Order: sequence, then C-alpha cells, then structure tokens
Amino acid sequence: MKSLLKTILFAVLPLAAAGTEARFTVPFDGTPEIVGKPGEKLPEARIFGRTGYVDGVSGKALSVRRHAYDQVTAVNISGLPVLSCTEGSVAFRFRPNPDDKGDGNNWLYFARSGGKIQSYLIYFRDKGMFELTVCAPRQRQLFAKVKLDPAKWYHLAFTWNAAKGEVAFYVNGKAAAGKQRDAWIAPDFKLSDPLNIWLGRGGSDRFQAKVGEGDYDEIKLYDRQLSPDEILTESIGGAAMRLSPVPAEKVARNGKRIEVRFSAPVSRFSSAQPLMEFRSSGGEIRISSLGSSGKLTINGGVKNLESPYVFNHKLPLNIAVETEGKQAKIFFDGVPQGSLELSKPWGNFLGAEAAPALKFHSVDPDALGTAALKRKSSSALEKKLWSLNDAWKRTEGARERISLNGIWRIFPGENYTFAPSAEGKQLYSRVPGSCRSTLFRRYVEKEGELSALPTEEIDKKVTAGWYQRTFSVPEEWKGKHIFLRFEDLNADYGKIMLNGKLIDAFRQDFKNALATPNERLVEITPFLKKENVVSVFTDRASRGTIPLDDNFITVNDVWLEANPSPVRLLGTLVLPSFRKSSAEFRTTVSNPSGVRGKAELVFRFRNGKDERTFRHSFMLNGEKRQRVKFSEAWKNPVLWNAENPQLYTQTLSLNVDGSPADTLPERKFGFREAWVENGEFRLNGLKTRYRMLTNPRLEHAAFANPRAAEQYVSGLKHLNFDTVRFNPNIMMNSSSLNAREYLRACDRLGVYNLFPMPPYDNDEMSLYREGVEKFFEHYGQYTSIIMWYTDFNTCHYQRNQDPYYLNDTEYLPERVIPPRRKAMTAERTIRALDSTREVFQHAGGNSGKIFTSMNYQSYGTPLQEQEDWPKIWSANHTQPLMVVESGFPYPFQFLYFDGPKENWLFAENASRFFGDGVYRAEKRPRIRGEFFAKLASPLPPPNYVRVSAEHYRRVLRAWRGYDVSALGDFTTLRILFADRGLYPWHNRFFWGVDPQVKAPGVRPDSARFGEPLVDFLAPTPLADVVRRELAPLRVFLAGKTAQFTNKDHAFTSGEAFEKSAVVINDRTAAQTLLLRWKFSVGGSAVEEGEKTVTVEPGGIEKVPLNFTAPRVAKRTGAKIDLEVFRDGAAFDADSMDLQIFPVRKTDFANVQPAALYDPQGKTAKLLDKAGFPYVRVSTFAELMRHRLLIIGQNALGKHIPDFIKQLESSGELAMGYKILVFEQQPDANLGNFVFESPSYREAFVRRPDSVYLRGLTDADLRDWRGSSDTRPEKIVSVEETPHYPRSKWKIGNSGMVAGNVIRKPSNGSFNTIVDCGPNLMFSALMEARKQHGLLLFCQLDVTSRYGKDPAATLLVDNILKEFSVPFLPVNPLRTVYFGDAKNETRLRKLGVEYTKGRSVADLAGVEAVILGADPVAPQHRAAFEKELAKRTGKQHIICLPGAPLELLPVPLKLRKVSGFKAELPPSDPLFDGIAEADLYYRQQRSFDIVEGPEFLVATKPAIFAKLDCFPNLKMTRAGNGDAAVVILTLAPDEFGDLFWNEEKVSRVWNSIFCNLGIRTGMNLKFFTNSRMRHNRITPNLDEIPIVDGSLKLDPSNGGKPADTSGFRPYKLGTSWEKQGFRDANPHHKYPAKTPANLKVPYDGYAWVRAEVTVPESWRGRKIRLIGGPVDDADRTWFNGRLIGETRLDKVPNAYALKRNYPVPEEAIRFGEKNELLIQVFDRWGEGGVTGPLLLTLEPESVRNESSPYTEKLNFYDVDAFHNW
Repeated sequence: MKSLLKTILFAVLPLAAAGTEARFTVPFDGTPEIVGKPGEKLPEARIFGRTGYVDGVSGKALSVRRHAYDQVTAVNISGLPVLSCTEGSVAFRFRPNPDDKGDGNNWLYFARSGGKIQSYLIYFRDKGMFELTVCAPRQRQLFAKVKLDPAKWYHLAFTWNAAKGEVAFYVNGKAAAGKQRDAWIAPDFKLSDPLNIWLGRGGSDRFQAKVGEGDYDEIKLYDRQLSPDEILTESIGGAAMRLSPVPAEKVARNGKRIEVRFSAPVSRFSSAQPLMEFRSSGGEIRISSLGSSGKLTINGGVKNLESPYVFNHKLPLNIAVETEGKQAKIFFDGVPQGSLELSKPWGNFLGAEAAPALKFHSVDPDALGTAALKRKSSSALEKKLWSLNDAWKRTEGARERISLNGIWRIFPGENYTFAPSAEGKQLYSRVPGSCRSTLFRRYVEKEGELSALPTEEIDKKVTAGWYQRTFSVPEEWKGKHIFLRFEDLNADYGKIMLNGKLIDAFRQDFKNALATPNERLVEITPFLKKENVVSVFTDRASRGTIPLDDNFITVNDVWLEANPSPVRLLGTLVLPSFRKSSAEFRTTVSNPSGVRGKAELVFRFRNGKDERTFRHSFMLNGEKRQRVKFSEAWKNPVLWNAENPQLYTQTLSLNVDGSPADTLPERKFGFREAWVENGEFRLNGLKTRYRMLTNPRLEHAAFANPRAAEQYVSGLKHLNFDTVRFNPNIMMNSSSLNAREYLRACDRLGVYNLFPMPPYDNDEMSLYREGVEKFFEHYGQYTSIIMWYTDFNTCHYQRNQDPYYLNDTEYLPERVIPPRRKAMTAERTIRALDSTREVFQHAGGNSGKIFTSMNYQSYGTPLQEQEDWPKIWSANHTQPLMVVESGFPYPFQFLYFDGPKENWLFAENASRFFGDGVYRAEKRPRIRGEFFAKLASPLPPPNYVRVSAEHYRRVLRAWRGYDVSALGDFTTLRILFADRGLYPWHNRFFWGVDPQVKAPGVRPDSARFGEPLVDFLAPTPLADVVRRELAPLRVFLAGKTAQFTNKDHAFTSGEAFEKSAVVINDRTAAQTLLLRWKFSVGGSAVEEGEKTVTVEPGGIEKVPLNFTAPRVAKRTGAKIDLEVFRDGAAFDADSMDLQIFPVRKTDFANVQPAALYDPQGKTAKLLDKAGFPYVRVSTFAELMRHRLLIIGQNALGKHIPDFIKQLESSGELAMGYKILVFEQQPDANLGNFVFESPSYREAFVRRPDSVYLRGLTDADLRDWRGSSDTRPEKIVSVEETPHYPRSKWKIGNSGMVAGNVIRKPSNGSFNTIVDCGPNLMFSALMEARKQHGLLLFCQLDVTSRYGKDPAATLLVDNILKEFSVPFLPVNPLRTVYFGDAKNETRLRKLGVEYTKGRSVADLAGVEAVILGADPVAPQHRAAFEKELAKRTGKQHIICLPGAPLELLPVPLKLRKVSGFKAELPPSDPLFDGIAEADLYYRQQRSFDIVEGPEFLVATKPAIFAKLDCFPNLKMTRAGNGDAAVVILTLAPDEFGDLFWNEEKVSRVWNSIFCNLGIRTGMNLKFFTNSRMRHNRITPNLDEIPIVDGSLKLDPSNGGKPADTSGFRPYKLGTSWEKQGFRDANPHHKYPAKTPANLKVPYDGYAWVRAEVTVPESWRGRKIRLIGGPVDDADRTWFNGRLIGETRLDKVPNAYALKRNYPVPEEAIRFGEKNELLIQVFDRWGEGGVTGPLLLTLEPESVRNESSPYTEKLNFYDVDAFHNW
C-alpha cells in the first residue's frame, strides 16, 4: 500500500520534493545523532533515562515513555544553530504507547527559545484531540479532533508563517486544522536564541517529567513553511528518486550470487530514499538509504532487513546477494547481514537499477584496498610491543594460550570502513581498552618511543574504530590447530580480518546484547603466515543513557591458542541442587569442521580432600555448536555460602575418539542452591537473611587493576554486608569494566549478588530467548549470583511501601498489569534455564514469590514508625520481604525540596532528633550543591553522620529484629570511608598504573587516577556504626518481648517492668551466648542476672529481662548494662538509660475550682485523676465565677464558642484571667497559629528555668509510655500520588510526645517552654501573655498519658500547681522610639508597643528607649546624648541596626566579619528562650559585630549584645545591672525567607524585647479571629454534616428519582460493601481486563437518600454541598432539583474527587427538612458515598487578622514524605 501511494504521488507530484530538505533531522536509528548540513558538527540529542530503540517506519525509532515511577525516557534537542522561526515546519512520526496509564495529557513536542515558549503539541488521549500552539510571537492556537490508534504509526506535522499569519496542523499528510488571521501577522518576528526542544512537557526529572508516551521516528525541523503537497510527500516517505538501469558489466554474477560495488557523492543522504533494486522474474530486492543515520535497509517483500552498519557513502561499499528460493542472503563487504525472506521465489535475474548519482566500482578483490589490513610491524617499537617473548603464557591440559594483550594500533572513527584509515590517523592504545575511554591513554610513536596524547584530545564523536597488531605463531605449535579468541568484543557489530581476509563477523540485534560478553572464537590455521596481521573493527553507537567513556570497554582479553583438535569447548555451566543432592552439567562444544564420532567430557572438582570426577560420553553429531547436558548425583558436597565461601577448583576436559581435544581454564565453583520456602529465604536448606548494599555504583567503579576488585569486595565484607544488589545499569548500557573480576572476588570472598537479567519489553520472543540464554551461559557460572531480577521498578506501585499492604498478596493496581505481564515473561524465561536461583521483580510488591519494596523512609515518618514498618508483615506473611532499596536515611532526604535544588538541611534535620547542640557541630557554611565539603574534608558532614547513625541504630536494628528477609541499604562507600575523589558520582578503586600490559585483565593507564579515591583504611565514624548494626550475630537491649521496639524509659517506684535482649543469628551455625545484665539506680546496682541462650541459624531470640523500680525520693537516673560472652570470651555489650520517679504526692485539696470547657470529656478524666477541682461551664456568666479556664483536649475547632470569644473581647482576659489550653487539633481557630501534625517522639527543654518543667530534663520529653490519642493510629497511603509530596502512611502512636504542634511565633508576648522539630521551629509547650492575662498552650500529649507516664504526669502536676496560684502579671515597660522609618516598620511588624519620640523631653517617664538610625536632628544631638547619659542604667537602651553607637555613654563600636551562624552566651536572661537554631543562617555573609568592654555579653560572633549598667554609667558583669544597653546588628528583612532566616531573626528580636519586658504583638487575638493559620484559611461560618440516610440497589438501572420504596438504612461516609451491601449484579459488565481483586460486589447503580434541615438563618447566603468522594460517579438532586453530576467518561478519577455543588436558594426549604437524593454508579471495587458529606455556607469576604508570624511565611513542609 505504501509503495502504491508513492507511485501515485510520484506521478502527480514529480517535483514535490524540490527544496524540502530538512534543516535538522533526528533519525533515531539506534543513536541520538542530529544531522544538519553536510560537514556540520552538531551535538547529539540528549536522552535521559533508559534508552530503547524499536522498529520504526524508517529504520529504528526511539521509545519515549515512563517506565516506572522513578524511570522515564526524556529527550532534549538543544545546542543547535539559531533558526529565525519567522516561518517553519516540524514533522515526525509517532506511535502511541498502548500501555500508557498516565493522565492522558501527552505532550508530544515542546520548544522554547530564550526562556519563552515557541511551540508545543499536546495529544489529549481520552478526548482524541490535539492542541497546537505556535507563539510567533503571540499565541496562535489550533485544536484538532483526531483519535490515534496505539497500534499504528502516524505522521504528524505543523507549519507556521508569521509574515502571513498562518498556522496549520497535519495528520498523515492531511490537514487536520489550520487558520490564517490578520491579527496573527508579524512580518518582523524572528528568534535570536536557539531552540530548546523536548519530546514532552520539558525537563528530565525522573519522577516528574511528562513525556510523549510513544515511539518517535525521523524528527525533522525545517526553516521554512512546507506546502500541503510537501507535507503529503513527507508523510508517505518522500518523493521519487528515479532509478536508472545499471550497466550489466557493473553487476558481477556468479551463479545465484549478485554483486556490486558503489559509492555516492555525499557521506550521508538527508532523507530516506531508494538507492538500488535487483530485479528478477519473481520480484525485486530493494536497497534503500535510511537517510541521515547513514544506515541501509533491504526489502524483498515480507520484512525489511536493516543493517546496523553506519556508512560514509563516499567510500565504496560492496553489496552481494545470494538467492535460494524465497531466501536471499545479504553481504556488505563480504560480511553477512542476515537473510531476507522474499514474497516469491527469486526466479531469473532481469537486471539492476540505481540512483543516478551512484558511482560503480570494480568488485575485483584486488581493487578493494586491503593493503592497510596487511601492514606488518613497521618499526623497532612495534616489534618490541608485539613480541611474544614476554607475553603471558599458560598451558592447561590440551589447550595452550598466549595473551595478545598489550599496546595495539588503533584507528578511531565515526563510521564503518572496509579497512583502517590512512596511516596518518594511526594511534596506539592498550588492549583491553576502548578508543574513547579516558581511562586509556592514546599514544603516538615519537623517536622510537610511545608519547602520550592529552586526554582532552579524545573525540567524543568516536564510536567506531579499528584495532590492529601483528603476531607470529610459535614454532612448537606447528601441526596444531590455532585459534584466535576474543573474550569480549563489546559492540553493535564488527568484523575480524587476518592478513586481509575476513575470518569472522558479528552483529548484535538483541537490545541488551552488550550486557553479555561477546566472545568470538575463530580457527585461523588455514590463514596463517610467518607474520600475521590481525585487524578488528567495532562500532558501538551511543545509547544516550550512560556515555561511552570511562567505564565501558570495547576489546577485552585477546588470546592466541593452540589445540590438538578442531573441536573445542566453548563454555560450561554446572547447576548444583542441594535439595536433590545432584548437579546438572551443561556444555557447549564448537565443531566448525563438522567432526563426527565419540566424545567424552571429564569434569573434575577439588576442594582439599574432597575430589570429584564426573564423566559423560556422547556422540559428536556434526553440528557447528552442539550443546551437551546431563545430570549426576552429588552427595555430601562442600557447601558455599557468604560465611564460608568454600570453592571447588573445577576443570573440564574434552576427549574426541579417546584423545585429548581441549581443556577449559581452571575456574572456581561453589555448590549452593537458593530458594523460597514458607515465606523465608533458604540457602542450602538454612533460613537466610540478606544484608545488602544496593548502591555499589559498579557502573562507575573503575577497578583499574584486577587486585582492586578484591579490595572493594573486602571492604564490603568488613562492613558486614553479605549481599550486593548489582546495579541495573548494566542492562541499560553495557557490561561494566572488570565486572568479571568483581564477581570472581565475590565468589572467593563470599558476597551474594542479586543480578539484573535482560528485561522483556515486547521483544520478538525467539530473539529474546536467545539473548537470555547467551546472558545466562556467561553469568550463570558465578556462584555468588543467587538471584535474578527481571526489571527495574516497572512493576512498582506506591503501596508496596505501605505497612498495611506488605502481606497483601492480592492487591494489584491496574496500571502495573502490563509491566507485570512483561516481567513474568522474563521470569518464566530465566526459570526455564536456571533452577538453582530465585527470581524477583525489583520493587514489584507482591509480584512473584518475593514481596519487594523500594522503601525510602523520609522525615515525614517518625523513627518509631519507621522501626515498626515491618511489624504487620512480621506477624503474618506468606512471602519473604525484601527491601531492595532503602536509606538510613538516603542522603537526598536532607534536601530542601522546594526552591533551588541541592540545598542540604543537615543541621536543621539533625536538630529534630538531638536538639540545639547540633548547630555548634556545623563548622562550615552550607554551599548550594556541596555535600561532602570536599575542599575542607574528605568526610561527610558531622550532622549527616549523627542522623544516619541514629537511623542505623534504630531503624535497621528494628527491621532485623522483625526478621525482614533482605535489607537493601542504598548508601555509598564514599559516606562510609574517606573520599579522596574529585567527582561525587564516581567510586573508583585504583591501584596505580600496572606495567604488566601483556598480562590478562583490564589495566587502565590514565594518569588521571593515580591514587585510591575511596580509602578503605580511613573509615568514617559512620562505618563503625554500620559494621556493628550489620554484624551477622547481633545482640542488643530492647523493649519488652511482645513489643521490642517500645522505648519506655520512665518508671515509678515499685513498678515492675520488662525489657529484653534481642539476639539475631545470621550465621550458618547455631550460636550459644551467655547474657549477663545489671540494673543500676543512682549508680548503685539493684538487680543482676544471667542466662545462656542458643540461637539456631537464621533464628531470632528475644530474651525477657524483668526488673522492679526501687523506691526513690526524687527523679533518679538508672541504667541497664548487658554483657555478652561467646565461647568464654567477651563478645559484645549494650546499655540502656532509664529514669525512676517517686510515687506522685501532689494534693489539690485547697485549690479553687477551675472553669472547664471539655466537650469530649478527656481532660475531665485527667483532672479527676489528679484530684484537681473544676466546674463545667458553657456561658460567659458561668465563666466569670472563676479566674482560671481549662480548655480540654480537642475542644476548639474552626468555630470558637461565643462565651470564650466574649472572655477576650470583653477585656477580662487582659485584666488578669488565666487560660490553660490542652492539646488541640490543627483545625482549631486559635491565635492565627500555624499547626502541624508531625507525631513527634522527641521534644526539648527551651526554658529550663520554667516552673512547669521543675524536675524534668530533655531525657524526659521523648518516647512517652503508652499510645497517644491526638493522631490517628492508622493511616493508609493513597496509591496514585506524586514522588513529592507523597501520600503518608502511619502505623501506631506509641511513644508520641507531641502529635500536633504550633509553629513558634515570631512576634507577640510568647514564651516557648518546650520546642521540637527541624530547626526547632515548633512549640509543644508555650506561654503567652495578654497584658495581665496568662495563657498556656500545651500541645504535649499529656491527656492520655497522665498516670501512665511519670514524666507526663509530673509535667501536668507542675502546670496545674502553677495555674492554681493567683498572681497579677506586671505591666510591660513604657517604651519610646527615636529613629528612622525603616526600623520603625520593623517594630510595627513585631507589634512593639511604643510611643514615637520627637524631642529630648520624650526620654522622661519611660523605662526603655529604642534607637534607630538618625534618632534626632543634628542640632539636638548633643542635648540628646547628654540626657541619654543621665538615664543609662535607669532605662534600657536598645540600639537597632544603623543606630549611632557614639551617642551611647559606653565604649561600643562595630566591626565587619564574615560568618554563617552565631552561638549563645552562657546563661543570661536577655537570651532566655532563644534557640541556637535561630542563630544559624547557613550561608556565608557579612555581619556587623559589637566590640566593647570586658563585661559585654554577646552571641559569638557578637551580632546581638548587651552591657549591664548601674546608674551613673557604672558597668557591671552580666545580669547584675539595673538596666542594660542592648545592640541588635542584624535585621529580619536582611534575608529572604527561603531557609526561614527572616522568621528566625524576628524571633530573636521578639524574644529579646519580651525578656526586657517590652510588649510585642499588641494586636494579636487568640479566640476572636475571623481567619486562621496565618490568614490562609477562612473558616466556614457553619456546616451541617449529612450522615444518616438510606440506600436502594438498582441492578438494571431502571430506577427513577421519584421512587421511594425499597430503601434500607445507610451511613454516608463509608462504602456500601462495608455496610453489608454485597449483592451480585447480573446486569453489570466489568471493563475488559478488570483485576480480580476489584470485582467486589455490589457494583452497578444505586440510590442514596438523606434528609437535612437548613436553618432559617442561612437564608440569603450561598450554600454548597461538599465532600465525598462518591465512588465512582453520581447525579445529585436537592428537593428534586438536579444540582450536579460527575461522570466517569469526563472525569476518569471521579472516584477520588470530592464533590462541590452549589445548592440554589429557590430549591431549599429553610427551617424545614430537605431531601438529598444521589444516584451512584460504581464501576468496580468498593462503592457509595465513601467520604463525609456536608452542607456548608460559602464564606463571606473577611480581612486579614494580625498574625504572630512574619508576613511572607515559608510554608515548606519540613515533614513532607519524600519518596526518594
């Protein structure tokens, strides 16, 4: 059909292609190359993520799509010469991804120029519509209704012309939309910046990038507007190139062989076009150019045969065709390209036709130019380099070997060539090596020696090249069969020439072929001469994912070998079975000569005294490659495991007709078998857990000497990792440098490997099986590989991280069905080959035998809940749980995720665990992007180490205690050992340049890497922690046996309690230990004990330790010490700190009753337990009978009761009322505070002098006993959520200290008593004053802990005792301000109460003077200075930035310094309540610091300072004066608030003013605000929940709104299935491929009714029905009037959306009952009104209230869940 369309087009439009050459073309024929004008050097397109080429319309195409939640292929085309874009065209071929499960908005093309949009094309999949926008210069927008079939290719194109005001869009050559508007005309428009083009929305973020979701082929950009005829021509493949007959003498024929040799006038054709046809009576064979890619394709009627060769068409190419029936073999320069299936038998040759521009050459072999392939050693240097006298030699049985490694000639290039290029392009380099790797030097010969070229002279465009050397066969090998063996030619295609003759060639079409060594074995006996020239050509295109340089080599070890027989052993595998006590032996025999007869394989294994021999006789059948397989019993083998890596030495010999024929080199073999049984891993029958390093960075680990691999593996073993999850990048690009040395080291030293196998991605199945078999034949030999994984995260779903789904084997989101199907195809393929290993899907959840989770715990999950993550799984599971990747924490969890990237929050996050002291550990400012502070230290930042150590000690330890089957730590060795490197993405292990260049093994020689970059002799402090926590035999103290992660640490005298000693045995033998413990209180031992315990292999024992707290008179520190002995020697030790409290004695018998507002009654129970008297109140009159109001837990919501509002608005609160507020929820309309809900288990004393904390320290404010009730104990995550911010899950409230907290105010008379969280930016206990009134906000979770936790109990008693005492707070100081407007604005923002000073007289009658810049006019300066001197020591003087210090009667001056933080002075009342977190400003900046007398009290450096003074200017030591001079040199508005700096400085100012007695926040209100949460929320004035209703199922959808019978009671807010409505619906048809777990009756239509009374007071207001969701779709009526509907065909995620429908006033009966009617349709899963439904008033417009925070508050969620 395509050919017919072309014929028609050629007849109609013979000149249509004139001038249609694209300015730029991206062919995507296996490379990201961009083609422009002839000779133009252009960058490649940048491909981010996985690179996958598929069959396209013209050659190959690139698949651009999302593969997994963290993997995407994104493409960027940039760096091109500028196009004016006054007019232009874009065209490409596109095939939609049939497995696309995204949002349906597919951005196919997006171009920007200079930051402005130039054009974009979007396909709305669900609507079947395109949107095209071209901005030239303003937006020109078109829409086209075209539905794409995912199985088909489409030609998409659009054109524009600014001068004419035209834009058009075409699909398959036909106009789909187009407009011309005069308003669009812009004749002078042109771009001055180059285009930046994305095949998607723009951006390469692997989590968030939106891409085209399909396959792209032949992207073309034109610098002019193509006509409709030209677009049509392009759409069907281009215009005709007339072919002319080829003279008969130019076509060589020899029987059924046809041969020509031709060249062209251009190196590459700009577009696809036919070049030549061979014609016969049966049909034709057409050879076509694929255009700018430089490749050719051959077609004979059934299927195209595409060659991987990249040609320079100016160089002659020999093409030969050999036909036989309906088959045609194709040869390029004698190299087979494959077979072509013809549509008919070939028949008689009729002639050839070719493009007129082609030039034909003789096919005579003598004319081919083979001289360069025969050039022998030409200098003394080459003779020395290639002498075999000092080459590595080895004789192994019947096989003799000489290494041909060393310095070879190399001829780098960009295209295929028949022979090496001219001698002038010749260089030298090492083999093994690569033409373009910077690990290998390039040399030239200079004065008889090698002279190295600079590394930067490597041409990054080099992908192809020749390697060449000479050799002579030793005389003693005469009469033997001689072979060349290349262990790996890592290339897409290549050929091997010997003395100018082709002896071997290959092409690798399997997409993952480069992951497997491409071994080539060729017998060369017939071709030998005295001196032989071997020439090897390889070409490997850039994949766009990982560059070709550095870590990937092209030519590996090369061998010259001799054997007595032409029959050779190619490879062998021995597959042991522990369960069957047997082994299966598989061997491949090479027999190119077709020898037949008897043969025998002899396997020998030796391990000490254990020697085994297995013989197997078979017949050679003449096949060139014969596979032999047999099994034998193997009783009582020596077993291999990581602890005892016992290896056999294995040899294999081949005898043919009774004589030795070949022997494989010795290799190591380990007998082991791995499988899953009863939800556990088994290795050789023993339960086994794996301690994995999952970020080995082996694709970047340049083991520059074979010994370095052993160093690397030894380092892992030292850290007690026993397993490595090998990086998946080996499948995305190529085999890693020295991967074999690494795996052999793992075999020897005992490190398990989980290894990626080639993934299946709709490949042609026979090609896929063949590729996997080749992969397995190589990697299956390594004992240390114990599992394969089939994919990388493609089967991932979000809930595989949710603790409530870890043992759910049925859950299956629809979107993972297609990738799971592919992964299971891969699993079946590898299982058919290998029964000795397990297989899993990487992060695939419940897919397969193993539950695998990629679980990066973020700071959004408290450590206690991170510890308990496996708890539910541990109690009941059928699958092992493998955490394929996790972090403790992953370093990127320290990032600031909003705003500029790569800003690390080390100290900020450390403070949430360790408090204020962490800031003093910060010795350097934070530099954006730096992590390891390399310039100063090779070690990671100290606060990173401290936080990470805490995670290892707690989370990793807990997961091991929960028996997690495999733990994957995504750390890097650069964090665990000193880093000497320069490149943060490289882990290189270098052992110097090895001079043994002729020995086997890869030995880079680049001087760039002359020292080790990861120093195993210099572990960081974290390394010791990791090593201890990963110890195979681990013992530690823990909570009670039933809940070993419990952190109870405070006990009351006389109380019995239990702790435990947890013993984890990952060893392969039972371990017997003696445990000895001691319980000490106040330094004296009170209890001791010991016990001997034996733990089986893989076992975990939790040994109970029971104690009784002794009697104490006051809080007393206690400790449990554990000593562990093994075989009579000390083995380990641990300890645990506790606190013992006296029995409570508080008596409130004589206290006046408090007023109590406590709707939920929880606080009343607390007061009852405490014996504190109270009276419940509900009116203002009742309230006025008391002077203390206690507001109970959760008593306040968005709407504050009127009587509490009246307390504030009447002024009674300010007159001296006290209010004690217990824990409130975040929806409380309280003080305009910002509440958060982080579930903190740690809090810190900010005011140690506070009476509320009498008898308590930091140690008492963490891990409280019991479970809190301020947060839900269980939260299940939402499945489809972004990477960030991620939907959170929650598991339990044990140990919680503060579930909901208040962000610390930055203005107002507040006093934070206890703070918490990152940056210590939240308050858990905070005092506030309102003139004479006092309020205390207690967000510590004390209500449910009173009487249970001694610390919480004492805290409440202290609070109640203090609040029961009457007092009258003093008035704030009378304050005057003199100064500039800028500082006055700062004071107003803080709400400082002052009068404005206008003359010297205003200094009288005040207690505090605030000075800004220019406080008085120059003429009054002397009088002002004199009066100020009189009052120094009597009045506080506060100097703001810019204030003239020379006015002060004390010697103070300023000096500039550079810094990034400050430290508080020792205890001084001016600085009370200030956290050092508020003095940490991260980045280096210039500070003004204060210099003064000896007694100056200041931060360090002195950015905030004071000097205490007595009257008459007498200075004194800190705290001893009557008044103080205070200097504030740093202002809040000197910072942007990206990192909370403005907020911090505001808090410091506010605290200093409050500590001086100056009132701030004078306009703040607590209970009468009309807005909340820093004015971000306006509470609805009222709302009516709708809960009680009725439901009627309607299976046939025949119901009517008027029907009222048949309804049954139904609660709105939960699904009908949960309320017993589970009837099967025979009328309901599920969509195709509906997962079985979603077929949950009832599904179909149903009706829901409910009644609601609308108050008369709502009349005249706008009313809405909000809430839900309704699962899935609905139509909703109010009193019979349809008010809204949500349909699945228009809103696919309707099941997850809350409804929001306006209710017209005329439909409402005010003051009466109204009927709500909802018709619900449920497609699958659970159905109904699944969320709360409310009738609510729309808010009226209200003004902002005064807020206790800086105006531009940074709302970055410091506790967001980042799923890294």
